[in-house]
Amino acid sequence: MRRLYIILLVIALSLPVSISMSEATQERSSDTLRPSASMSHLKLKGTLFTRSLKPLVVLEDTRNGRATMYEIGDTIEGVLKIAYITRGEVTFASSDGEYKLSLPTGGVWQPQGLQSEDEKWYRIKKEGNTFLVDESTVKGAIQRTADIMRNIKISPYLKDGKKIGIMVTKLTEIGILKEAGVKEGDIVKSINGLNLNSPHQIFTAYKKLRNQKEIEVDIIRKDKPIILTYRIQQ
Repeated sequence: MRRLYIILLVIALSLPVSISMSEATQERSSDTLRPSASMSHLKLKGTLFTRSLKPLVVLEDTRNGRATMYEIGDTIEGVLKIAYITRGEVTFASSDGEYKLSLPTGGVWQPQGLQSEDEKWYRIKKEGNTFLVDESTVKGAIQRTADIMRNIKISPYLKDGKKIGIMVTKLTEIGILKEAGVKEGDIVKSINGLNLNSPHQIFTAYKKLRNQKEIEVDIIRKDKPIILTYRIQQ
């Protein structure tokens, strides 16, 4: 499924961000008669508008509870294409017309109380530089996007005028970020061999690796190379 570190990088690059996150209802556009059967298992969890990336939408597959981020132009299961993303709404194009999923409020709304200081919702086990993460933790990270964003900021890192990676420039070392091995000052060079020199490359890596069960993150920490390994467990 999705890889935790990639999700955190995508989230961090969205500052400043407009975000709509809530449960969604299925609606039809003006030229459709009923929701498409091919999208009956999809639930809109939120939309994100960032300064660095194209608009993003978070969709949950209700058959397995998995949440995934998409951008305009992406195709889901070879049937539905993401045609438009607006605040609180996504429009799909299919062979039989256009269909929409919309948040109930129709605007930017962020539910409160998802993350409690007294409740540890994530489970990460550290074994040296290897981190074992369960799928419910990854799903929870997506659902708590806004909370996580408040604790981290990253930007492209240049050396001798060349971009060589992404640097964690600010981090409040509490909660999931700390336990996932993220440290302020880290320079992330690549994930599973995919270079990360720009926001676009980060999201490209996310899409390519979101179904991997293990990833290796090549970083520089205090001028020393380190490889962090993340494994997703059931």
